[in-house]
Amino acid sequence: TRPHLAAGGGEPMLLPGQTACDWVVEGVHELVALEQRLFSSNRTHAAASANMAAAPSQFTHRALSLFLQLFEVKELGAVFERMWAVHRLHSESSKLHRAACAALGVPEESSTSHLVALLHELTRAS
Repeated sequence: TRPHLAAGGGEPMLLPGQTACDWVVEGVHELVALEQRLFSSNRTHAAASANMAAAPSQFTHRALSLFLQLFEVKELGAVFERMWAVHRLHSESSKLHRAACAALGVPEESSTSHLVALLHELTRAS
């Protein structure tokens, strides 16, 4: 990632051998790349929305088929039961994640693999 401005604004935090001009040019390149990704995402979202509006039943069928496959649901009648089970598991996992982050003193945005590594370090240290 590109270095940012010093705290409170002021001079850019330059890498060794980097000029302020280099820093500005890199920033412009980064901004252009981010704008291109945003425009691409907007076009993709607009196309997906248009496709879904044109054939909502096809989208619903594809979404349901994916759910059946991902969560190994064998019968259509078992979909709602499985959705509830997935929701419960997600809710419990989220609560556990938040509690682990709080106990370890890390941000809630921390990845699960980071939490596991911290827990592993703690158990190894004791």
